[in-house]
Amino acid sequence: MPHPTTGEPPSLLLVGQRLLNWLDLLTPSIEKHVEAHQYHTMLSPTAHRGFLKFIAGEAVLPRNFGREGKWVRGVVTEVLGSCHHIVKVAGNLWKRHIDQLLRLLQM
Repeated sequence: MPHPTTGEPPSLLLVGQRLLNWLDLLTPSIEKHVEAHQYHTMLSPTAHRGFLKFIAGEAVLPRNFGREGKWVRGVVTEVLGSCHHIVKVAGNLWKRHIDQLLRLLQM
């Protein structure tokens, strides 16, 4: 419990460090919580999106919101900033966010 005047616990003032007791085990560690959150964020499927870049003329699979398949073949025709792209699909131009584009691997 912190001292009302100094705002520091007495153990910190006396020993120079915070002494732990069994009640401290009941409260979650902020450092552990942050580390766990960073680890799960790194493993998420969209974590790489900040490094994903497309250039004009590159073949991609844009997300299709119509009745056909979910992903169709297209070509990036224009890059609109860091997140939006214009993709040409079957003669039509679609504007798609980078999260709605997949890189088409050429084999």
